[in-house]
Parts: sequence; C-alpha cells; structure tokens
Amino acid sequence: MIECKLKLEYEDKKTAKVIGRSIEPDNEDYVDMEFIGSTLSLKVKDEKPLRLLQTVDDLLACVTIAEETEDID
Repeated sequence: MIECKLKLEYEDKKTAKVIGRSIEPDNEDYVDMEFIGSTLSLKVKDEKPLRLLQTVDDLLACVTIAEETEDID
C-alpha cells in the first residue's frame, strides 16, 4: 500500500472547513480528511502508484477550484 499525505494550511479554521466540505463529495472512499485548526489534512492510499498519482492530481484540481471560488457569494 502506498500512501500520500497532504497538509493544506489556511488563514483560519473556517476557510479550511469550507474548502474541505466543498471537496468532500468527490472523496468517496479514496481520501481520508481531518481538520486540525486551520489545517486541512488529507490522506490518500492505493495499491498502484499510477492510480494514487491520478487520485492526488484530481484531488488537488478540486482543491484549486474550491480555493478560487471560496470567496464567491
């Protein structure tokens, strides 16, 4: 099993939660998510390196979109 851990730090706890909750529907069983203060901690596991890389790539694309739209009301 290969594992990748990502820790994304934000200005405050609220922003971390907004970003985390906005990507949550895409996570299914692929990503474990935890909030630690203003940090969004993500863990991805897979048996195959290429599939892990694809999952992380998709996850980061979703995070980027969530970050770019976070301030839109």
